[in-house]
Amino acid sequence: MTVNRLRVPLLYTGANRAEGPLLFVAGVENVGWDEMVEVRLPSGEARRGLVLEVQRDVAVVQVLQGTAGISPADVAVSFEGHPMEVAVGAGWLGRVWNGLGEPIDGGPPMLGETRRPVAGRALNPTARDVPREPVITGVSAIDALTTLVRGQKLPIFSSAGLPALELGEASVDERGALFGHPGGGALRQAPVRIAEQIVARGTDITRSHPTEREVFVLAAVTAPGDSGGPVVDSDGRVVGVMFAYDISRQTTAYALTRGELDAVLGPVLAGRAPHDPSTGECLSD
Repeated sequence: MTVNRLRVPLLYTGANRAEGPLLFVAGVENVGWDEMVEVRLPSGEARRGLVLEVQRDVAVVQVLQGTAGISPADVAVSFEGHPMEVAVGAGWLGRVWNGLGEPIDGGPPMLGETRRPVAGRALNPTARDVPREPVITGVSAIDALTTLVRGQKLPIFSSAGLPALELGEASVDERGALFGHPGGGALRQAPVRIAEQIVARGTDITRSHPTEREVFVLAAVTAPGDSGGPVVDSDGRVVGVMFAYDISRQTTAYALTRGELDAVLGPVLAGRAPHDPSTGECLSD
């Protein structure tokens, strides 16, 4: 798939405001969803971003390196007319890169005549196989709102070779941090406050049995890519796992409480984990 250049870059001076990782730019024209953006600061520093949404003439840009230190009125925002793309070739092999395709091993950047969009070609939803093998956790907030199916990523609390984070307890008004990878970029730590604890009522994934689970309402600025990230207290102990954010309120998110985590992790830690689901036709000998 070759890159489809929508148009030449459009440069705008100044932005309206910044909220968390988001930058709001007004007065834009011919700007599209998922378009790559360059945000240049007066110091000459350039940060990358993606257009999350366009409402009338206002573009909402997710700055992948965050908006810390940015004065909205002083930046230059360039909408590049194409989605995020990278050069392709054998130069990727044996190297270490970040989520933006930038080298972090001290080597040169990846150069190549051919570039490809990271997202690839959009898939027609009607051409997809219907998911038929859900992974039932017994946690209604997960099973009903962020259903896990065979082959999907599952959250972890540590990197390979490192000890897992300890679990802890938390209550309303406690403060801590949320770890995530907004936009698929680098690991980010965001401040968080537990604003409320509620009981979420619903049904299981089969809609045949009622369920209710404890959920933390978080006061935090989050973004796509943070779901599944641990919520930790001031001592670094995991007190919850974020699973959703409120698209109508940019500073509200939701996390499963420690009690809900115990229901899932308890059998695993005790050596009584359920058997692995079949991979079907995904893997073969």
